[in-house]
Amino acid sequence: MLLCGIIDELSVLTNGKTTTISFFFCQAAEPRINNATAVLRGLLYLILDKQPALIPYIQKEYDKAGKKLFEGVNAWHALSRIFTNILKDPILQTTYLIIDGLDECTHDLPLLLQLVSENPSTNPNVKWIVSSRNLAAIEESLDKADQKVRLCLELNENSISEAVNIYIHYKVQILAERKNFDAGLLEAVRCHLLSNALGTFLWVALVCEELKKGKARNAHKLLNAFPAGLDPLYERMMVQIQDSEDAEDAELCRRILAVVAIVYRPITLEELPALVEIPDHVSKKGQALVNLVEDCGCFLSLRGRTISLVHQSATDFLLKEASSEMFSVFPRASKPNITKSFGSLYRPCA
Repeated sequence: MLLCGIIDELSVLTNGKTTTISFFFCQAAEPRINNATAVLRGLLYLILDKQPALIPYIQKEYDKAGKKLFEGVNAWHALSRIFTNILKDPILQTTYLIIDGLDECTHDLPLLLQLVSENPSTNPNVKWIVSSRNLAAIEESLDKADQKVRLCLELNENSISEAVNIYIHYKVQILAERKNFDAGLLEAVRCHLLSNALGTFLWVALVCEELKKGKARNAHKLLNAFPAGLDPLYERMMVQIQDSEDAEDAELCRRILAVVAIVYRPITLEELPALVEIPDHVSKKGQALVNLVEDCGCFLSLRGRTISLVHQSATDFLLKEASSEMFSVFPRASKPNITKSFGSLYRPCA
């Protein structure tokens, strides 16, 4: 969220005429965007799109290797060489290279960290902005950079809180218009969010999503059920699922969460019935599957027909709590079911 704001602000300040803003958002659960090569491809694409005079760097290599230049085991080495040469070119305009979520780059992260730490001083027109959770390996690698400014959000709580407060005012206004809140209810929602957000954008977004699903007259009751902090909120969502009046629905939600938490990539609605044992009397098509996903609370995000966890913190929570008796989300999504699922999804090549 913060880097989105930074990108927007840079776009306004630079007016985009002689400045390139190249960015990439890593996501651990999505194989297309959780590896170092994908990051490099994304950054290169936006640089070349804005500065076509640099295309010969990649055109020459592409004429030799074709699509293999961007794929396979040698892609990183070829692309990183091209990338480094581009950064050294004196015709390169002022360029901001922005990577969000280094900790969610799960493949070849050391290569990416080495590239970032070794390149800041090669061209004064190039500025890196990267974000990550506090992981020792990432901090140690980036500390090797000659020129750097390190911003620890925990040590800048006031600035972050101010940004979150602005976000709260924005989200509450949209919510009030959608749900027809009166002035008193609007203020109650705003005050609760301001008091409990603890500087976390995601917490605000999740609570507002839950309020959006409920009825306006129940907003006060819902507010009191939302504890401060992400993990307590996730725990509350799990309890809500477990306490469902329909035991079968609760079991289905646990199975869905179990599968989505451990699969290698996000799955589609069409794949869900093959991976989750759904009772015969429950429809396995269309809106019925959408409803099942929505019953899992705000743990899941549905983009188009693709199901994924809303954030890496949700994945961490589910995997951490999987062995807990109270929050066991893997009750029956066990080896026999997974083996059966592989058989259902397998299609022999023609």
